[in-house]
Amino acid sequence: MAQQCLNCHSRSVRYDRSLGGRCVCAVCGAPMKHQQRRPNRNQVRHHQSSAVPWRRKPSLQTLVAWMGVAGLLGSYLFMGANPRVIHHWLARYSVSTANSFEIKTPAHIEVLIDMAITGDREVVQPSVNRTTRKLIARLQAKGVRILMSSNVTEGAAGVWDPGVGEIRIKRSAVLMGSLVLAEIMAHEAAHVAQSCRAGGLGQNSEPMRIKVYPVATFRERLNSPLYGNHVATRVIELEAFTVGTNPPWAIKLLDHYCKG
Repeated sequence: MAQQCLNCHSRSVRYDRSLGGRCVCAVCGAPMKHQQRRPNRNQVRHHQSSAVPWRRKPSLQTLVAWMGVAGLLGSYLFMGANPRVIHHWLARYSVSTANSFEIKTPAHIEVLIDMAITGDREVVQPSVNRTTRKLIARLQAKGVRILMSSNVTEGAAGVWDPGVGEIRIKRSAVLMGSLVLAEIMAHEAAHVAQSCRAGGLGQNSEPMRIKVYPVATFRERLNSPLYGNHVATRVIELEAFTVGTNPPWAIKLLDHYCKG
């Protein structure tokens, strides 16, 4: 509804330059109250130019940029919640990988077993190597890397490193025969199951509370300087030595404790 002059009741208006562009009655010249000043051209242009960007749809480049930021933020949060992922990604560049032979494919497994067969001094049942194949494949399926490496604790044939999710076996131990290889793999697989029992592959071993042989059965090994005189360590190793004598049991323990 147009404004009406309070003096002459006319509805005709004009903008008086002498009054700074104020709206006045075109008939009597009285100021029209409640009427804003007429905006000049510069003000109109500035308002239009500042309003245009807000009306535009976001460009493809803008969407891609925001998606990149969201992706980086998501990756940061994921790695923060799963620190082991970083270790797993960097494992192949770790010191332990240097001068190592990683067992990755079925062909690698066959080469490893053949190396062990060359060290056999007696006839070994085919079931032994079948169990070793199955155990290695099961460990790999659980996310464990297996390497034949020189980076093994002095005096040990193999080692489970939960920090990087690796089982490392000495080449000299592999060459001792199929039975030795099967025992080593079962022993280290027991340690993997102990880590899963503690909460995951990245955790230190925790006893599974399984039935074990008497200490006297492995007394010489348990008295090794590797384990010192620490009761907790001896408990962990007694379980692993017991499982080492029965490799098929190691597969069942992995499936029970390592659900992933």
